[in-house]
Amino acid sequence: MTARRIGLFSFVITLGVWAWFSWPLPRYLTSGIPAAAHLAPAEAQPLIPGDHLQFMYYCWLAGDMIFGKTPLFCNPYEFNTGSDRAGLSSSCESVAALKSSAAGQDVLRGKGENYRPDAYYFPFSLVYSVLALTAGRAFGWNLTGLLSLWMTFFLAWLLVRRYCRPDWLAACAALIAITLPFRWINLFGGSPAGFACVWIPAVLLGIDLAVRAGKPSGGLLAGVSLLFASWTDNHVFFFGALVSPFWALVAAAAGPDASKTRRHSWQKVFTALLPIPLFLGGALAFPALMQMFAGAAAANQHLTASASLGARAWREVALYSPQADGFFGWLTSGVSSHIYLGLTPLAFLAAGAAGLIWAVVRRSPAGPRRLLVMVLMLAALAGIMALALGTNGPEHAVLFRICRKIIPPYAFIRQPAKIFCLMPPLLAAATGLALSAVFVHVRARPIKILLAAVFCAAVAGEHALRVNPTVSLLDDQQGAYAAVAEDAAAAGKAPHALVVILWPGDSHYSSVYQYYASLYRVRMVNGYNPFVSKYYFDNVFRRYESANQGRLTDEQIDGLLRRGIEYVILHEDLFPEKVSPFPVGFTLQQFLAHPRLRVIRQDGRVWAFKMLPGPVEKDELKTDHWVFGCARHWVAENCAGGKTRVSHDDLNVFGSYTVLSGPGSWLAVPALRVAPSPHLRWMMRARGAGAVVAVISADGKAVSRDLIDIQSDDWAWIDIPIDHFDHFNPLGLKIEYESGAVECSRILLTAGPWVTPCAGRTIDLPAPGMFHAGYTSLDGGAVVLEKEREAKALIFYGPKMPLEKGRYRIELIFNSDAPRGVLLGQFNVKRHDRDCILNWVPVVAGARSLTEFVQPQNVPMYLEFRFLGRGNLRINGIRITRLE
Repeated sequence: MTARRIGLFSFVITLGVWAWFSWPLPRYLTSGIPAAAHLAPAEAQPLIPGDHLQFMYYCWLAGDMIFGKTPLFCNPYEFNTGSDRAGLSSSCESVAALKSSAAGQDVLRGKGENYRPDAYYFPFSLVYSVLALTAGRAFGWNLTGLLSLWMTFFLAWLLVRRYCRPDWLAACAALIAITLPFRWINLFGGSPAGFACVWIPAVLLGIDLAVRAGKPSGGLLAGVSLLFASWTDNHVFFFGALVSPFWALVAAAAGPDASKTRRHSWQKVFTALLPIPLFLGGALAFPALMQMFAGAAAANQHLTASASLGARAWREVALYSPQADGFFGWLTSGVSSHIYLGLTPLAFLAAGAAGLIWAVVRRSPAGPRRLLVMVLMLAALAGIMALALGTNGPEHAVLFRICRKIIPPYAFIRQPAKIFCLMPPLLAAATGLALSAVFVHVRARPIKILLAAVFCAAVAGEHALRVNPTVSLLDDQQGAYAAVAEDAAAAGKAPHALVVILWPGDSHYSSVYQYYASLYRVRMVNGYNPFVSKYYFDNVFRRYESANQGRLTDEQIDGLLRRGIEYVILHEDLFPEKVSPFPVGFTLQQFLAHPRLRVIRQDGRVWAFKMLPGPVEKDELKTDHWVFGCARHWVAENCAGGKTRVSHDDLNVFGSYTVLSGPGSWLAVPALRVAPSPHLRWMMRARGAGAVVAVISADGKAVSRDLIDIQSDDWAWIDIPIDHFDHFNPLGLKIEYESGAVECSRILLTAGPWVTPCAGRTIDLPAPGMFHAGYTSLDGGAVVLEKEREAKALIFYGPKMPLEKGRYRIELIFNSDAPRGVLLGQFNVKRHDRDCILNWVPVVAGARSLTEFVQPQNVPMYLEFRFLGRGNLRINGIRITRLE
């Protein structure tokens, strides 16, 4: 069969495999891209943050450079602190615009902070860009992934047929190269390795052609593939280079092609292999060359800090090391699922090895050579499996330790399972050799066809059940970003924005910012990169981190305006608890009330604000009465120090408490970065007869010392006001023994009003003050959850504040446009004790949703709501009534 016919058949087969493994992705071919792979089927969701968006952003950026819309090697849309603003009417919109100004010429000469020479995932970025022009970004992404799979199968087929005949049997074995879950997990997860795996069979095929046939084209294929691998994924490049000498040994053991002679063969082999070290040297020199081209940009330290890379600690590698049951375990998850092989290949490898041994026993002429090749291949597969386990490898990971010792770059590997990029083509070649050894003993053609069909169905079925994509639906517009771009264009400026949440640069949430910024070419202070320069961390993130808690001082705003950064964009639904002690509603309230921020537009979950040169008067906001949830809780046992005793009592609601009963006993809450807030205070749950001193520190310096007298036989919450605190600083608390004996079980940090209702009284907690997904509607102060956009999960909860002992009625106040009787979700009431789960209460359209519960101890409680996505929902708040 000719290579052209193999290419045609391989495409048809790959298309079928892709449609099967990636379903329901084909339904969203032009509207969504895969975001992850799971054991259980997952539904499509709008714009899921992750590496898939980041990778697509860089592919889009490369295409923008190729088509002249962004200057070559210029990345002005992230980690941009305003350097390209001067003299640029459209600011890096085109090379012509750059040449027209001194600042633009600096960028072209490598003097701008956004000049970042790199390969930008070529050639995949080029393929993506061309395809995206035809039917949009999702189409370009999905078709690029399909083409990568096709080329993998095509090259693997060509490789396997050199060890297995006939061609249709080689195709069966090569199928493994595109069905192993490792490939799909990386492809669906947006890892460059998911695309770059195509270069491994290309390298192996090239080496095989060079060694066994003496073809220089083989060495050229392997060399170019290694170079492209280095431009796409470092792991694939490293392991591809590592396996090359070994595969040359396998090819030599297999012997020359039947049509070749041994005359002058080693000279031809040397000449044929010569391109490989040349291209390998070019790949190794490429980063240094790009660094040289970067010029002053590197000196500015705004580029990714490659120096951050170094030998990984053993503990860190252990976190990413899979367990051995992942090879064949059906229910494994996490990183262990990446190394799944299945039983079918193992069974056929065993049968093939037995067949080759039998051929040696029967004194077949080719038997010993083929058995040697099989032994080498099986040794390679065993070595890959051992190394993939990382710290969990056999004999206390002795092989992994040796590799880290004698191969210095191996110590940089954090995810040992990445070596599985070698497994698909190697396993396919070994399986092809095994199949040929088995089928030689089968005379009847129908039996051969039946066995081949059983093999293909078993392999594909076994692997397909391990792979289910989650589809991320791409938005084609975002009104808040569009408003920023339009407002800047009206002023003849480039749009520069600070996006909140501001991360250190390594959060996957920032991939959503990248995507929207690319739609409107908004220049962000933010960015997304695993390794960010110390300059960015210290001078950008730390300087403006307070914006996450809604605090922007005049000094900060003036500094941003001087740099040409005039806008703040708030993503309301990308706000995890780790970034602030309070829900996103608190940050939104601060921005809405800020005299130097003006709302440009709200589009669903995204708010756009413009920073003003000076303060303006604002009407009184209806958000001033919002009660906010609390995200910072500490168990006193974890804060104990000095001579503080810890007591365990099954009757105590938290199971343990601390006792401050003598000099040298104290509690200390770890310092956390907090912005000044109204009614900011610590709350301590304590009892006893004695006194303690509460020392509040800011930036490591004590700002207040308060003597607190405690005379209570029962647990009571004591407020510790935070005074003399007017800057965004690390805030700490230390409770020191003064006299008597004081017991403490819990400490929390809160702000704003909170009063537990008396018997017969009711309090209403506005929904925007709780932790939530969706978006805030200022019309009536509600949180809106849309069935098309929200995850079917626990996406609304609060307030995590203490309620006094008693019997309560709690009601979720909501309305919906869904038909009456539709089950929209369910809520539960939780307490911070060991008997905290109550019955789930249905939330039904057209009906009230309420329940009664008993609070046996004065502990923090909260309502958590699970959304089922069966209709749009508007949550107005939580109503708590104390019955007794």
